[in-house]
Amino acid sequence: MDPAAIRVAVEQPLRASLAAELRQQIHDELKADWLAALRGNEESLDSGFRRELRTGLEQWTSKAAAAASEDTQRLLVEMTEAYRADRRQDRQAILTLFDRTEQAHQAQYLSLRRAVETVAVVADDKFKRTATELGQLASYTQAKFTADPADEFLTPLIPANTQQNQ
Repeated sequence: MDPAAIRVAVEQPLRASLAAELRQQIHDELKADWLAALRGNEESLDSGFRRELRTGLEQWTSKAAAAASEDTQRLLVEMTEAYRADRRQDRQAILTLFDRTEQAHQAQYLSLRRAVETVAVVADDKFKRTATELGQLASYTQAKFTADPADEFLTPLIPANTQQNQ
């Protein structure tokens, strides 16, 4: 057997095995470093890398908080402006509704007033006619009683002072 072929045959699986182990070890160490940096307690920050990682994480967190604060402020301003615009529209709609209601009320009032005035005029006319007709009836009845006192059945209806004058 050729030593170079043996070396290649042994070296390749060995390299693959070492690469897998090295990858796993780096993964585990990186995971442990991240967890230590996230926890933030001083005892777990025992290496320079972990301290740098923690510092970078704190800087990123402060930048993210500042950006979120700016976004929150911008959204708050937008929401306030939208709310004010909606309130103005609501007020305008309410005022329009009040105006329409007042106009309808005025129209109903005028219609009712005209109807009451019409009833009053008609009633006054009827009262006048009735008064005239009652006056005519009274004068007709009085003329009948005085014109024919000989009627025996009407005599008791004629007042006593009218009978003495005759």
